[in-house]
Amino acid sequence: MFRSTPSVSLFLLPALVLLLTGCAGKGPFGGSAPQPGDLLLPNGAAVGDGDVVRRAYAADYILIGEQHDNPLHHQVQARLIRALAGLRPAVGLEMVAAEQNPTLERFNRGELGPDALAEALDWPKTWGFPFALYRPIFETLAEEKIPVRGLNVPRRVLDSLRRAGMEGLPAKDRALLPDPVLFPSQARREELAEFFRTHEAMRRRKASGAPSPSAGSGTFERFILVQSIWDTGMAREAARLRTEHGTPIIILAGNGHVEDGTGIADRLRQIDPGARIVLISPAPRLNKEELRGADYYYYAPPTQGGRLGLSLLEEGGTVLVRAVAPGSPAERAGVKAGDRILSVAGKPVAILADLHKAAAGRERGAPLAVRVLRGERNVDLELRP
Repeated sequence: MFRSTPSVSLFLLPALVLLLTGCAGKGPFGGSAPQPGDLLLPNGAAVGDGDVVRRAYAADYILIGEQHDNPLHHQVQARLIRALAGLRPAVGLEMVAAEQNPTLERFNRGELGPDALAEALDWPKTWGFPFALYRPIFETLAEEKIPVRGLNVPRRVLDSLRRAGMEGLPAKDRALLPDPVLFPSQARREELAEFFRTHEAMRRRKASGAPSPSAGSGTFERFILVQSIWDTGMAREAARLRTEHGTPIIILAGNGHVEDGTGIADRLRQIDPGARIVLISPAPRLNKEELRGADYYYYAPPTQGGRLGLSLLEEGGTVLVRAVAPGSPAERAGVKAGDRILSVAGKPVAILADLHKAAAGRERGAPLAVRVLRGERNVDLELRP
């Protein structure tokens, strides 16, 4: 789930509006600036949902990438599923293991509503990201009577693989793995190696300062194995689902498995030769480097929720507070929706990464000094985690 699973947000905005108001201006390649949720072509041109629907009528698989903790991403996914309902598709989920499909079948038959489904799946343990983020998707599936299926290898199996490798996996769990496992190309391995080095270096610095293993190490090979099983398993289940339903399959997965067509799509092309695939990815920023590798993009500026109870959005060179969770540390400190964060711990903040860097240096549990712009005046606040 690389590049697609930042730390779990404990603050939810299930009612986040899809289209946020913004200042008029120029888009990335000329024209009007798109609004969050708008669809774009790789050349930056805006398109409507109908354009995706027309393209999807000739497709076998429609992959829609997401950042798991971003409410806007799930609003867009629900909107596109509703727009594509006329194709009578089925939906495959990364979030649910294939072994839990009997529970999803009860949902498909109308025996379980969204809340009962979450309880039956033990969603917090199954996935970890709050169910409220995914509620718009399940409500749409129920309203449109679109069948849904889990695609994934159970997470406990993948966790065991990460810890002990294939040799440490019990026979009953090995039987749940795809056979054969389809591995990435050499070019993709090199991209993953760079990601692996960066991720491991950050993780180990936080943990103990130990050196990061090299991309040629056994740890890296285990990482490649887990990612390959993850993508192969989802692709194989999606292909099986298409055979059963005979209709297009919409796949919802972390964008690391969707972007560039090197994850699930690459395996689908091997498992289901000749399959017609449409890729739809989020675009956090509007530039030519971001709009590469997918057929369509939906504009979704970086947002972040967190343990402080803030929902944040990068906007116009500042970090905007979109909302504050009731009863949260942010609310107790006096942060208000509409505030713009100017500095944290005395360090200027222009993008979300600045905020994380500024906050990372404080001692655990120590108060956090935050300066915000509220209207035309600066306000100094103190957040206590």
